[in-house]
Amino acid sequence: IDLLSLDIDGVDYWVWEALTSIEPRVVVVEYIPALGEASLTVPYADDFKTEWVPIDLPAGEKLSKDDGYFSRWSIYGGASLAAFNKLAKRKGYRLIGTNSLGFNAFFMRDDVGLDFFPEVSIASCSNPYYQKRFAAQWEKIRNKPWQEV
Repeated sequence: IDLLSLDIDGVDYWVWEALTSIEPRVVVVEYIPALGEASLTVPYADDFKTEWVPIDLPAGEKLSKDDGYFSRWSIYGGASLAAFNKLAKRKGYRLIGTNSLGFNAFFMRDDVGLDFFPEVSIASCSNPYYQKRFAAQWEKIRNKPWQEV
């Protein structure tokens, strides 16, 4: 397997942790940027159900210029970039970047492409344009039962 993409809006962290019979060259995961720098994930549960939590804004208020459907919701599911980065390092991967909107992270196996894809920092993946949105999303999910990893 060359590419593994995990985007199940739930126990993604635990699924990747449990995968031991394959070592893809590249792993793409959807992370929850609203979790900020904390190393958090949802606790594992066989019957985990993702929760979409509305962000109730006053009429006409926007969180960013490109305010769309997903900017009006927060999600209780998934894990932070810091949590995925710790897991990736344990599994022999390095962070090589994120998409410009800041919710998909790309990890490459340490024995592949180092000359072309060096490791990047979590801080370099932050998109300040969306910080107001992420802060509003965090306020809606901060009291959920997150697990530090």
